[in-house]
Amino acid sequence: LTVRGNIEFGLKHKPAAERMRRVREAIEMVRLEGKEERKPAEISGGERQRVALARSLVVEPEVLLLDEPLAALDPALRKQMRAELKDLQRRSGISFLFVTHDQEEALALSDTIAVMNGGRIEQTGAPEEIYLRPRTRFVANFMGAMNWIDGAGVRPEAMRVMRGPAPSGARWAQAEVTAASFLGNLIHLEARLPDGACVTAEMSRLDGSFAPGERVTLWWSEQDELRFPDELP
Repeated sequence: LTVRGNIEFGLKHKPAAERMRRVREAIEMVRLEGKEERKPAEISGGERQRVALARSLVVEPEVLLLDEPLAALDPALRKQMRAELKDLQRRSGISFLFVTHDQEEALALSDTIAVMNGGRIEQTGAPEEIYLRPRTRFVANFMGAMNWIDGAGVRPEAMRVMRGPAPSGARWAQAEVTAASFLGNLIHLEARLPDGACVTAEMSRLDGSFAPGERVTLWWSEQDELRFPDELP
């Protein structure tokens, strides 16, 4: 089937004029104008994904279920399609129910996130709430990397690293750097605490560099701690 044929497939029982109108609107919505007569092998992976979306949108559902729709795409195309999906949802006005195991994808795309655990909803809320104010240890761990120190959870980006003593009033721990990875605008630091526990920190490359084996002070603010006193570690 051509791009047009794929999109029109679910409208076989509609009048011809209505089929033409809906297909034209769907093609415009996913920005595939001029490619209506091409075959799947003649378009890119991202364009094939848009054809699949148009085929679903053309039947005008109240809710559109998207089950891991970006899983097979390469990282650059996934990021591009993520932005396109968000824009498409806004323009179509259709509610998208997006299933994903990619936490970054969920945070970037969603107005509301529902975190599932063993078939049960663990927490629902806005992306900021789910990430910054998780209600359980499971949600805290599931939504991103977490350091656990003396029962408190601290995100890697909330960790500060320095060679001298921590500021007055800060929470802190001594550690030994075990690895440092350059990630462009960030440095991902791995360190070992005196009790053998491993922690990670993400810092700006402008904040300096640290070598494996170096002794450092890790510090963070009390407000950055997450605690779940009713749960066992």
